[in-house]
Amino acid sequence: MLNYGVLGPQKIRASAAWTASNGVRWFQIPTFLGNAWINLNPTRDRLQLPGREQDMQISGEISHKGAIYKTDNALTFGDAKVGYERDGELIFHSGVVAKMYQYTVSGPDRENGWTFAHPSGYSFRIKAGEKKAVISWKGKPRRSVILSAAPLPSADKEAPDLRIDEVRTLFGASTEVTLNHNSVYLSSAEYTLGDFNPPTEVKGNFLQLSALCYDAGSPQPNEVGNRLKIYVYDRSSDAPSDSFAGAAVASEEMLFSFDMYRALYDLSLKKPLQPGINRLTALFKVGERIILSRISM
Repeated sequence: MLNYGVLGPQKIRASAAWTASNGVRWFQIPTFLGNAWINLNPTRDRLQLPGREQDMQISGEISHKGAIYKTDNALTFGDAKVGYERDGELIFHSGVVAKMYQYTVSGPDRENGWTFAHPSGYSFRIKAGEKKAVISWKGKPRRSVILSAAPLPSADKEAPDLRIDEVRTLFGASTEVTLNHNSVYLSSAEYTLGDFNPPTEVKGNFLQLSALCYDAGSPQPNEVGNRLKIYVYDRSSDAPSDSFAGAAVASEEMLFSFDMYRALYDLSLKKPLQPGINRLTALFKVGERIILSRISM
Protein backbone atom coordinates (compact mmCIF):
# COMPACT_ATOMS: atom_id res chain seq x y z
CA MET A 1 0.00 0.00 0.00
CA LEU A 2 1.18 3.51 -0.78
CA ASN A 3 -0.58 6.77 0.13
CA TYR A 4 -3.84 4.83 0.61
CA GLY A 5 -3.52 3.26 -2.83
CA VAL A 6 -2.66 -0.31 -3.78
CA LEU A 7 -0.28 -1.29 -6.58
CA GLY A 8 -1.55 -4.16 -8.70
CA PRO A 9 0.66 -6.84 -10.28
CA GLN A 10 2.97 -5.24 -12.82
CA LYS A 11 6.46 -5.31 -14.27
CA ILE A 12 8.61 -2.63 -12.69
CA ARG A 13 12.15 -1.32 -13.06
CA ALA A 14 14.00 -0.43 -9.88
CA SER A 15 15.69 2.97 -9.75
CA ALA A 16 17.67 2.24 -6.58
CA ALA A 17 18.38 -0.56 -4.12
CA TRP A 18 19.33 -0.73 -0.47
CA THR A 19 20.31 -3.62 1.79
CA ALA A 20 19.18 -3.42 5.41
CA SER A 21 21.35 -4.53 8.33
CA ASN A 22 19.48 -7.86 8.44
CA GLY A 23 20.48 -8.59 4.83
CA VAL A 24 17.04 -7.91 3.30
CA ARG A 25 17.18 -6.05 -0.03
CA TRP A 26 14.81 -3.15 -0.68
CA PHE A 27 14.10 -1.60 -4.09
CA GLN A 28 12.94 1.87 -4.93
CA ILE A 29 10.40 2.03 -7.75
CA PRO A 30 8.59 4.94 -9.43
CA THR A 31 4.78 4.63 -9.37
CA PHE A 32 1.83 6.82 -10.31
CA LEU A 33 1.49 7.45 -6.56
CA GLY A 34 5.10 8.51 -6.17
CA ASN A 35 8.33 6.71 -5.33
CA ALA A 36 8.00 3.61 -3.14
CA TRP A 37 10.40 1.30 -1.35
CA ILE A 38 9.40 -2.35 -1.63
CA ASN A 39 10.89 -5.77 -0.99
CA LEU A 40 10.06 -8.88 -2.94
CA ASN A 41 7.80 -11.78 -2.03
CA PRO A 42 9.73 -14.91 -3.08
CA THR A 43 6.55 -16.94 -3.57
CA ARG A 44 5.09 -14.50 -6.11
CA ASP A 45 7.66 -12.02 -7.40
CA ARG A 46 10.37 -12.72 -9.94
CA LEU A 47 13.50 -10.72 -10.69
CA GLN A 48 15.17 -10.13 -14.05
CA LEU A 49 18.79 -9.05 -14.08
CA PRO A 50 19.89 -6.62 -16.84
CA GLY A 51 21.13 -8.57 -19.86
CA ARG A 52 19.88 -11.87 -18.40
CA GLU A 53 16.22 -11.79 -19.37
CA GLN A 54 16.42 -15.47 -20.43
CA ASP A 55 17.48 -16.71 -16.99
CA MET A 56 15.68 -19.82 -15.80
CA GLN A 57 13.55 -19.08 -12.74
CA ILE A 58 13.66 -21.74 -10.00
CA SER A 59 11.69 -21.84 -6.76
CA GLY A 60 12.75 -24.05 -3.85
CA GLU A 61 10.80 -25.21 -0.82
CA ILE A 62 11.70 -27.33 2.21
CA SER A 63 9.56 -30.44 2.63
CA HIS A 64 9.77 -31.73 6.21
CA LYS A 65 9.63 -35.52 6.40
CA GLY A 66 9.68 -36.14 10.13
CA ALA A 67 11.54 -36.18 13.42
CA ILE A 68 13.33 -39.34 14.46
CA TYR A 69 14.28 -39.93 18.09
CA LYS A 70 16.88 -42.19 19.68
CA THR A 71 16.06 -44.38 22.66
CA ASP A 72 19.06 -46.39 23.83
CA ASN A 73 20.50 -47.26 20.40
CA ALA A 74 17.19 -47.55 18.55
CA LEU A 75 15.93 -44.85 16.16
CA THR A 76 12.14 -44.50 16.03
CA PHE A 77 9.65 -42.52 13.95
CA GLY A 78 6.35 -42.65 15.78
CA ASP A 79 5.76 -46.33 16.49
CA ALA A 80 8.07 -47.50 13.68
CA LYS A 81 11.67 -48.50 14.18
CA VAL A 82 13.70 -46.54 11.64
CA GLY A 83 17.23 -47.64 12.44
CA TYR A 84 19.92 -47.78 15.07
CA GLU A 85 23.24 -46.35 16.17
CA ARG A 86 26.36 -48.46 15.91
CA ASP A 87 29.88 -47.29 16.81
CA GLY A 88 28.73 -43.68 16.77
CA GLU A 89 27.17 -43.98 13.30
CA LEU A 90 23.48 -43.51 12.50
CA ILE A 91 22.14 -46.32 10.33
CA PHE A 92 18.67 -46.35 8.81
CA HIS A 93 16.33 -49.03 7.48
CA SER A 94 16.13 -47.90 3.87
CA GLY A 95 12.62 -49.26 3.32
CA VAL A 96 11.19 -47.11 6.12
CA VAL A 97 13.03 -44.01 4.91
CA ALA A 98 11.76 -44.73 1.39
CA LYS A 99 8.16 -44.48 2.60
CA MET A 100 8.91 -41.15 4.26
CA TYR A 101 10.23 -39.83 0.94
CA GLN A 102 7.45 -41.40 -1.19
CA TYR A 103 9.62 -44.04 -2.91
CA THR A 104 8.42 -47.47 -4.04
CA VAL A 105 10.79 -50.30 -3.12
CA SER A 106 11.11 -53.52 -5.12
CA GLY A 107 13.44 -56.47 -4.61
CA PRO A 108 15.39 -58.50 -4.17
CA ASP A 109 16.01 -59.19 -7.85
CA ARG A 110 17.97 -62.13 -9.23
CA GLU A 111 21.24 -60.49 -8.19
CA ASN A 112 19.92 -59.54 -4.72
CA GLY A 113 19.61 -55.90 -5.72
CA TRP A 114 16.91 -53.50 -4.50
CA THR A 115 15.40 -50.67 -6.55
CA PHE A 116 13.95 -47.46 -5.10
CA ALA A 117 11.72 -45.54 -7.52
CA HIS A 118 10.34 -42.02 -7.09
CA PRO A 119 7.23 -40.85 -9.01
CA SER A 120 9.32 -38.11 -10.64
CA GLY A 121 11.19 -40.71 -12.71
CA TYR A 122 14.32 -40.89 -10.55
CA SER A 123 15.37 -44.27 -9.18
CA PHE A 124 18.43 -45.97 -7.75
CA ARG A 125 19.49 -49.58 -7.25
CA ILE A 126 21.66 -50.81 -4.37
CA LYS A 127 22.93 -54.13 -3.13
CA ALA A 128 24.08 -55.10 0.36
CA GLY A 129 27.85 -55.23 0.59
CA GLU A 130 28.37 -53.45 -2.74
CA LYS A 131 29.85 -49.96 -2.53
CA LYS A 132 28.02 -48.76 -5.62
CA ALA A 133 24.59 -47.53 -6.67
CA VAL A 134 23.15 -47.34 -10.17
CA ILE A 135 21.22 -44.13 -10.84
CA SER A 136 18.39 -44.20 -13.39
CA TRP A 137 16.11 -41.60 -14.95
CA LYS A 138 12.80 -42.52 -16.58
CA GLY A 139 13.75 -46.21 -16.38
CA LYS A 140 17.12 -45.82 -18.13
CA PRO A 141 20.40 -46.30 -16.21
CA ARG A 142 22.37 -43.06 -16.37
CA ARG A 143 25.26 -43.30 -13.94
CA SER A 144 26.93 -45.52 -11.40
CA VAL A 145 27.90 -43.85 -8.13
CA ILE A 146 30.58 -44.95 -5.72
CA LEU A 147 29.23 -44.69 -2.18
CA SER A 148 31.21 -43.72 0.90
CA ALA A 149 30.17 -47.02 2.52
CA ALA A 150 28.47 -50.18 1.29
CA PRO A 151 24.82 -50.79 2.30
CA LEU A 152 24.46 -53.22 5.20
CA PRO A 153 22.39 -56.42 5.14
CA SER A 154 19.06 -56.01 6.88
CA ALA A 155 18.35 -58.21 9.88
CA ASP A 156 14.83 -58.94 8.61
CA LYS A 157 16.03 -59.69 5.04
CA GLU A 158 14.37 -56.54 3.73
CA ALA A 159 16.05 -53.74 1.78
CA PRO A 160 19.61 -52.98 2.97
CA ASP A 161 20.36 -50.55 5.78
CA LEU A 162 22.04 -47.25 4.89
CA ARG A 163 24.32 -44.97 6.84
CA ILE A 164 23.19 -41.36 7.11
CA ASP A 165 25.69 -40.22 4.43
CA GLU A 166 24.10 -42.59 1.90
CA VAL A 167 20.59 -41.39 2.89
CA ARG A 168 21.73 -37.87 2.00
CA THR A 169 23.35 -39.00 -1.24
CA LEU A 170 20.72 -41.34 -2.66
CA PHE A 171 17.49 -39.75 -1.39
CA GLY A 172 18.81 -36.20 -1.65
CA ALA A 173 17.90 -35.81 2.01
CA SER A 174 18.77 -32.89 4.23
CA THR A 175 19.42 -33.80 7.86
CA GLU A 176 19.67 -31.95 11.15
CA VAL A 177 21.22 -34.06 13.89
CA THR A 178 21.28 -32.86 17.49
CA LEU A 179 24.18 -33.41 19.85
CA ASN A 180 24.52 -36.99 21.11
CA HIS A 181 22.28 -38.06 18.18
CA ASN A 182 19.20 -37.78 20.38
CA SER A 183 17.06 -36.63 17.45
CA VAL A 184 17.32 -36.46 13.67
CA TYR A 185 15.16 -34.18 11.53
CA LEU A 186 14.74 -35.31 7.94
CA SER A 187 13.70 -33.02 5.11
CA SER A 188 14.24 -32.52 1.41
CA ALA A 189 14.58 -29.56 -0.89
CA GLU A 190 11.85 -29.58 -3.54
CA TYR A 191 12.12 -27.40 -6.64
CA THR A 192 9.75 -25.97 -9.22
CA LEU A 193 11.66 -25.32 -12.41
CA GLY A 194 10.71 -22.61 -14.87
CA ASP A 195 11.22 -22.84 -18.61
CA PHE A 196 14.61 -24.24 -19.60
CA ASN A 197 15.51 -23.07 -23.09
CA PRO A 198 19.24 -23.57 -23.69
CA PRO A 199 20.57 -22.26 -27.01
CA THR A 200 20.74 -24.75 -29.87
CA GLU A 201 23.69 -22.90 -31.39
CA VAL A 202 26.53 -21.04 -29.69
CA LYS A 203 29.00 -18.62 -31.23
CA GLY A 204 32.31 -19.02 -29.45
CA ASN A 205 33.97 -21.66 -27.33
CA PHE A 206 31.66 -21.70 -24.30
CA LEU A 207 28.08 -22.50 -23.43
CA GLN A 208 26.86 -20.18 -20.70
CA LEU A 209 23.80 -20.99 -18.60
CA SER A 210 22.39 -19.06 -15.67
CA ALA A 211 19.39 -19.26 -13.38
CA LEU A 212 17.91 -17.39 -10.45
CA CYS A 213 16.89 -19.63 -7.56
CA TYR A 214 14.51 -18.48 -4.81
CA ASP A 215 15.55 -20.87 -2.07
CA ALA A 216 15.97 -21.42 1.66
CA GLY A 217 18.48 -19.20 3.42
CA SER A 218 21.38 -20.24 5.62
CA PRO A 219 21.20 -23.76 7.10
CA GLN A 220 20.26 -24.34 10.72
CA PRO A 221 22.90 -25.34 13.30
CA ASN A 222 23.90 -29.01 12.91
CA GLU A 223 22.07 -29.17 9.55
CA VAL A 224 23.61 -30.83 6.51
CA GLY A 225 21.60 -29.51 3.60
CA ASN A 226 21.27 -30.62 0.01
CA ARG A 227 20.67 -27.85 -2.50
CA LEU A 228 19.98 -27.96 -6.19
CA LYS A 229 23.08 -28.42 -8.37
CA ILE A 230 23.22 -27.95 -12.14
CA TYR A 231 25.67 -29.91 -14.29
CA VAL A 232 26.39 -29.90 -18.01
CA TYR A 233 28.57 -32.71 -19.30
CA ASP A 234 29.62 -34.39 -22.55
CA ARG A 235 27.87 -37.62 -23.45
CA SER A 236 30.81 -39.58 -24.78
CA SER A 237 28.93 -42.82 -24.19
CA ASP A 238 25.37 -43.91 -23.50
CA ALA A 239 26.58 -46.47 -20.95
CA PRO A 240 26.49 -45.55 -17.23
CA SER A 241 29.81 -44.18 -15.99
CA ASP A 242 31.36 -43.55 -12.59
CA SER A 243 32.01 -39.86 -13.27
CA PHE A 244 30.89 -36.96 -15.40
CA ALA A 245 33.29 -36.48 -18.31
CA GLY A 246 34.36 -32.84 -18.34
CA ALA A 247 31.34 -31.76 -16.30
CA ALA A 248 30.75 -28.07 -15.70
CA VAL A 249 29.05 -27.34 -12.37
CA ALA A 250 27.06 -24.19 -11.73
CA SER A 251 28.49 -21.91 -9.08
CA GLU A 252 26.14 -20.60 -6.40
CA GLU A 253 26.21 -17.01 -5.16
CA MET A 254 23.70 -15.55 -2.73
CA LEU A 255 22.59 -12.19 -4.08
CA PHE A 256 20.46 -11.05 -1.14
CA SER A 257 17.89 -12.13 1.47
CA PHE A 258 14.12 -11.78 1.26
CA ASP A 259 13.70 -12.43 4.97
CA MET A 260 15.31 -14.59 7.65
CA TYR A 261 14.20 -17.79 5.89
CA ARG A 262 14.64 -17.26 2.14
CA ALA A 263 17.21 -15.78 -0.20
CA LEU A 264 17.93 -15.32 -3.89
CA TYR A 265 20.80 -17.26 -5.44
CA ASP A 266 22.58 -16.82 -8.75
CA LEU A 267 23.43 -20.16 -10.40
CA SER A 268 25.84 -19.82 -13.33
CA LEU A 269 28.08 -22.12 -15.34
CA LYS A 270 30.37 -21.98 -18.35
CA LYS A 271 30.93 -25.20 -20.34
CA PRO A 272 33.84 -25.37 -22.82
CA LEU A 273 32.75 -26.54 -26.27
CA GLN A 274 34.47 -28.25 -29.18
CA PRO A 275 34.04 -27.01 -32.75
CA GLY A 276 31.07 -28.68 -34.45
CA ILE A 277 28.30 -30.63 -32.78
CA ASN A 278 28.51 -31.16 -29.01
CA ARG A 279 26.42 -33.95 -27.47
CA LEU A 280 25.59 -32.55 -24.03
CA THR A 281 23.38 -33.40 -21.08
CA ALA A 282 22.13 -30.84 -18.58
CA LEU A 283 21.36 -32.39 -15.22
CA PHE A 284 19.50 -30.79 -12.30
CA LYS A 285 19.82 -32.78 -9.10
CA VAL A 286 19.76 -32.72 -5.29
CA GLY A 287 22.37 -35.12 -3.98
CA GLU A 288 22.04 -37.86 -6.59
CA ARG A 289 18.27 -37.35 -6.87
CA ILE A 290 17.60 -36.17 -10.41
CA ILE A 291 15.07 -33.36 -10.80
CA LEU A 292 15.45 -32.86 -14.55
CA SER A 293 17.63 -34.29 -17.29
CA ARG A 294 17.76 -32.62 -20.68
CA ILE A 295 19.72 -34.05 -23.60
CA SER A 296 20.96 -32.12 -26.62
CA MET A 297 22.03 -33.87 -29.81
